Amino acid sequence: MKRKILSPVLVLIVLGVAHSAQAHDPKEHMKDAKKPDCAAMKNMDHSKMDKNDPVMQAMMKQCMKDQHQDVGHGEEQSHGSDDNHKEHKMDAGNQRSDSSVSVTDSEKGPVSGLETEAAKVVTTFHKALRTGDGRLARSLLADQVTIFEGGRVERSADEYTQHHMQADMKYLKEMNIEVLEHQVQVMGTTAISKSRTHTKGKYKGKEHDNEGMETIVLEKQGKLWKIKHIHWSH
Repeated sequence: MKRKILSPVLVLIVLGVAHSAQAHDPKEHMKDAKKPDCAAMKNMDHSKMDKNDPVMQAMMKQCMKDQHQDVGHGEEQSHGSDDNHKEHKMDAGNQRSDSSVSVTDSEKGPVSGLETEAAKVVTTFHKALRTGDGRLARSLLADQVTIFEGGRVERSADEYTQHHMQADMKYLKEMNIEVLEHQVQVMGTTAISKSRTHTKGKYKGKEHDNEGMETIVLEKQGKLWKIKHIHWSH
C-alpha cells in the first residue's frame, strides 16, 4: 500500500492541530486551539497532500472559514459607516422635534388669501370659539358639516354644538395661540383653508405647549360662505 510522504511543514501543522485536540471541554478547545498555518498551506504543493486525511480536511475547512470571516468583517465595517450616518440623521430629527416647541420666525410658513370672503369666515369662526360666542360659531357652519378630531367624527353642526363646542371654547379661552402659517385658496364656489398654530397655556392644571394643524373646506351657498368640513390635528 503506497503512502504519500508528508513535507516537514505539513508535519508541524498536523502536530499543532493534534496537540490542541487534547482539551477536555470542546468549548475550551475552541478557545485555546491554535489555528492552522493557512499561509503555509497555501504555498504548499497541493498535489502531495492527502485530501482524504480527516486532519487535513479539518485544517482546510478551518482555513476556508477564516478567509470567509475576514471578508465578512470588512463588509460589516463598511456597513457600519452607513449605520452611523443613520444614527446622526435620527439625532438631528430628534433635535428638530424637541426644538419645534420653541417657535421662531424661521419655522413660520406663508400667509396668503386672508383678504378673501372665505378667509374672513374662517377667522371669524376662530374668534367666536376663543371668545365663547357659540351662536356666532354655529351660524358659520353648514348644517351637514363633518368635523374630524382625535379619531372622532361629528356629522352635523347641531351634533358639534351640543357636544364638543363648549369644551373647545373653554379650552381655547385659556390658551395663547400664535398663527404660524395660514393659506386660503378659492376655487369657484369652494375654498380651502390650511393653517398651523402654536398653542401654549394651562388648562385644568395641565401645561400645554404644542403645534396644531387645521384644514377647513368651505362652500358658497347663495351669497354666504359656509364651513362644510373641519379637520383638526395636534
